[in-house]
Amino acid sequence: FKEKRMKLAAYDSAGNEIKGAVIEPSTVSVELPITLPFKSVPLDIGYTGQLPSSLVLSRVTPELESVVVYGYKDSLASITSYEAMIDLSTIKAAGTNQVEIKLTPPAGTEKMEPDIVNVMVSASEIAERTVEGIPVILQGLGSGLEGTVTNPASEAVTLTLSGAPALLDQLDRNKISVVADVSGLMAGTHEVSLQVSLPKFIALSHSGERLVATVQLKS
Repeated sequence: FKEKRMKLAAYDSAGNEIKGAVIEPSTVSVELPITLPFKSVPLDIGYTGQLPSSLVLSRVTPELESVVVYGYKDSLASITSYEAMIDLSTIKAAGTNQVEIKLTPPAGTEKMEPDIVNVMVSASEIAERTVEGIPVILQGLGSGLEGTVTNPASEAVTLTLSGAPALLDQLDRNKISVVADVSGLMAGTHEVSLQVSLPKFIALSHSGERLVATVQLKS
């Protein structure tokens, strides 16, 4: 609200101003509501901290899919989503918990609606599953080049994955991709790091290990 002083005037029953009328007080203070520009953006969930080593996330469901941010147009222009952070270190055991997250307006904005969001967070005991025969896909072949994966000879890899038992049981192997990016490489034999894409809440069991393939490029 913005406070402003207004001068008072008297009017007759026909709506005409009565000149010379004495009004006490002659002015009053009024509060005028100011409506800020606003923008509705998707609500994303991010994570800090770590779960106990025996646990993995199996489902995270916020009560809202979007939030409203209020501010001036210049500040709102660059905002395309809002990330609310969950501290995983607060989750100590398997099960479903309701986590309350306080939402802080992004820098340069004035407020948010709502300012608190509840998120249902499910954690499960960790399990593993081995998936065989995931093909290695070559990406970024230069013009005029042909590529072949020579190692592994099958041109496919075996992955050991970790996650919640229910998610591993329902895992669709078509949603797993293994890519060897050969962008910028010339003809010859190259050892290329593999990039693995997995469904949400599924991870490589040995994520610190470097996965590689030998690729032969011919012109």
